Amino acid sequence: TTYVSDRPVYSVCPLPGQRAACGGSDKSVRIISLVTGATLHKITDHGNVGPDGSFMQHQGCGFIRCVLHLHGNLLASSSDDSTIRLWDIDTGKCLGVHVGHEGYGKEIDVKGEPGQLSQTFSPVYKLAHTGNHGKQFASCSWDRTIAIWDASDVHNIIMLRSWKAAENSVLHLGLCAERHMAACSADNAVRIWNIDTGTCVQQTTTRGYALATVRLHDNAVVIAGGDCTIRVYDWAEGKDLKGELGFYAHDAIIRDANPVFLEDTDSKNWTQQPIMYRTCPQKVSIADTRAALAHMRKIWKDSIAVPLEF
Repeated sequence: TTYVSDRPVYSVCPLPGQRAACGGSDKSVRIISLVTGATLHKITDHGNVGPDGSFMQHQGCGFIRCVLHLHGNLLASSSDDSTIRLWDIDTGKCLGVHVGHEGYGKEIDVKGEPGQLSQTFSPVYKLAHTGNHGKQFASCSWDRTIAIWDASDVHNIIMLRSWKAAENSVLHLGLCAERHMAACSADNAVRIWNIDTGTCVQQTTTRGYALATVRLHDNAVVIAGGDCTIRVYDWAEGKDLKGELGFYAHDAIIRDANPVFLEDTDSKNWTQQPIMYRTCPQKVSIADTRAALAHMRKIWKDSIAVPLEF
């Protein structure tokens, strides 16, 4: 276990060189060594500066909602500050700041989640690969849209298309078949989209918000969410494969789901030599770890001090 922050971590992704990226409510993108547990880069830009005179930052935004390794040294991050940012994972340098989700407009607080801060900017909740060896990716937002991005030229990131994908916030998305993507939304639906045309090819109603979807095979996705269940949904046939509403999997809401690739357990497929380039001083990494451990100890101490009631 590696403790990196005293605040919740929302997203983690693997990186070459026995590293990982993570981000969360401390408003920092971190590059972590999986060998030593040290923070190699601690990047605080999302919490410090943004568009429109850093409007979202002044409102307290900057939480990191998603990190995604695209290809090579390229990492993407998304935030509730409305931006998608690209980073060089070796140097920690920002390679670009992009806004593709433009808020609710005049429908602010009429449709969608209450408490939206801006008519013109909207939190970007999830990033996902769309294929082409990491040269394209998708994003979704609380403004109800999905956007497709071309990242083949890191210095010229282009939004290829975007479309309104729900009547409420789009909370999660992921590739489910070639050129098709599944998206969960807060209008109690999961929809399957053709990435190239923005056409909905299938839709199913969910009980409560679905918060995660992941490909099982070309015709089926796993749907998980706020009703504590997991559904296996054959979107080609439009039917559930594990009962009408799936099965109860947890005693609390399911925040995310991810595929497991068994071939990745073979260490021969890993980068053998750790990559340890860093800009974060060791004393900062140690201080963050100590703060995280102190916070966890307080939680444990408080939980033990409270008598159980039956």
